[in-house]
Amino acid sequence: MRAMLLLPGLMILVALVTEGWAGLPPPPPDDSATDADILAELVKVKKIQRNMKRLFTGQIEDLEKQVKSLEDNETDSLQAMQSQFQTLISQFESKIASVAASGSGSGGGSSYVRWGRKTCPDGASQVYAGVVGGKHYAHAGGATNALCLTKEPEYDNTTKPVYYGYLYGAEYEYIGDNHDHDVPCSVCVAPKATTIMVPARITCPEGWTAQYSGHLVSEYYGRAATEYLCLDGSPEVEVGGEPNKNGFLLYLVLTKCGSLPCPPYKDNLVTTCVVCSK
Repeated sequence: MRAMLLLPGLMILVALVTEGWAGLPPPPPDDSATDADILAELVKVKKIQRNMKRLFTGQIEDLEKQVKSLEDNETDSLQAMQSQFQTLISQFESKIASVAASGSGSGGGSSYVRWGRKTCPDGASQVYAGVVGGKHYAHAGGATNALCLTKEPEYDNTTKPVYYGYLYGAEYEYIGDNHDHDVPCSVCVAPKATTIMVPARITCPEGWTAQYSGHLVSEYYGRAATEYLCLDGSPEVEVGGEPNKNGFLLYLVLTKCGSLPCPPYKDNLVTTCVVCSK
């Protein structure tokens, strides 16, 4: 744009040199002038013409250089702007791809424990496989929650304290054919952002994906409380864990009518559960 502003002046200079001063008219006739005088005047005019032509030719060349420089600069600026714009577009597309990947489970997701199984469902990745642990069924104190314990424990040199709690392994109690068997577990990562356990269901709400389904388990109702776990509907056992050593015990949970509305619930039926992600 700036180069275009110089063009009118350039055109005027070209016109002056090529049309106006390129051929100046001869001086008016003077009857008293001799041929020598006339010749001298013509020589002066020719000199003026040559000087003016050199002067304006140099100015034209300078203007041409300025125009060329401005055009080059504008081209470079345009190319730089296009490059910056393309860089911004690439960064924006990268951000979109990153957000999409996070939503689809690449670089994101949510974790949960699959109680009673050594592997994770299809579509989920495994963090580690372990065994279920918790408090002893006969102990009034201790934590109530269950843990999925690693099979590769590590210890430091901490001195045994005066007072402490205990951590035991878990056993099935009258769950199908699995009685007194040790209980496996698997820590999994679903490709969705949120994972929840829905009790009393075997299917997930609309828009949610089922990770696995099964039955609620807890400690026996007549002893110290523990948390509810969603045990896989096809539980596995730990090899070599058949002997009855007790510890953290898992029993199926029944629904009881009364304060629990019946219907829709039913009395003394095994409670289902499902783990869902979205």
